[in-house]
Amino acid sequence: MPGMTRWIAGGLVAILGSAGLFVAAAAHDSALYVFGLALFAFALLFIFSQIRQAFAAAARAARDRASRLDPTGP
Repeated sequence: MPGMTRWIAGGLVAILGSAGLFVAAAAHDSALYVFGLALFAFALLFIFSQIRQAFAAAARAARDRASRLDPTGP
């Protein structure tokens, strides 16, 4: 996902995860409670995955810049 799309997707998933917590808090049966917590867990994993992808892309870009500056490198 390029640029602004990542931010929009992350924001929407964060809202969805917050809604999952509200659903779990207001649940009257265990199925809805588990669904709300699962929704929150999915949102958390998705956002952490986006953070990991951003750091990997930054490291890849830095490695590419370094290889262009020093062609005798690794």
